Amino acid sequence: MKKPNAKNICHLPEDTSWLFPEYEFASMDIERHKGVIIERILERGTWEQLRWLFATYGEQQVAEWVKKHGFRLLSKRSFALWKLVFNI
Repeated sequence: MKKPNAKNICHLPEDTSWLFPEYEFASMDIERHKGVIIERILERGTWEQLRWLFATYGEQQVAEWVKKHGFRLLSKRSFALWKLVFNI
């Protein structure tokens, strides 16, 4: 089995860097930082960033995150929207 190298690692889109001011953006890992990435993009992301989010994590994984963490980490308005979208 091949070990992942820098070419195989998927990175966050550059235009999302403003969503993570307290992080070293270039060293963010999409698996290790999955929770904060989902939260910030669902809360304040653009349509293009949302497309990337769903292409990267899949609808089911994002919906599970909303079920488990959305009520605490999203605004009431965003949580209500995503509950409707995912029929939660």
